[in-house]
Amino acid sequence: MRNKYIKHTLIISCCLFWLTTIAKAQNDATIINEKIHVGYNYALDPLKRGKFVLSTSYNGLKYSFEEIGIGMGYRGNEGYGYIYSQYSLAVEANRINNKNIFGPKISYSTSLAFLYLSGSIIYYSDFTNSKFCFRPEIGPTFLGGISLCYGYNIGLNKSDFPINDHSIALKIVIGKACWRNIF
Repeated sequence: MRNKYIKHTLIISCCLFWLTTIAKAQNDATIINEKIHVGYNYALDPLKRGKFVLSTSYNGLKYSFEEIGIGMGYRGNEGYGYIYSQYSLAVEANRINNKNIFGPKISYSTSLAFLYLSGSIIYYSDFTNSKFCFRPEIGPTFLGGISLCYGYNIGLNKSDFPINDHSIALKIVIGKACWRNIF
């Protein structure tokens, strides 16, 4: 039953992520020299024209983790400011059972107005044991700047490491890239 739930969650998350990508690609048509070109999709690659942002979050259910990170974010072109995408490098941290646990994290997120989608790869470690996870996340957002999302940690190695399988996170992005062209 549990594997079926995980499979369905992943399929739905991937479909929503794909639909957001398609919608953004359609919106990125730009007019150059009076011709319409569907060019490189900058919202899907913030490294191309993005700006630095600071991302923070608090997540957890049974165990809570605090996160801080830096990223490159990009808000859609003029007139399409409701789409925001970001790459980020972050660290999740907490102290559980008298051990400091750190989780370096690489993630990509995108939001379409009020829908937040993200995928992260996290390596949790207390320097004696470790767990490698993939975490898809989905939830409501306010234009990518403030998000409340549900995530599920999918272990990529066998480990009884004390982290949540399910997580609820409150995320806040600080930076000009996230908050420009909104209104």
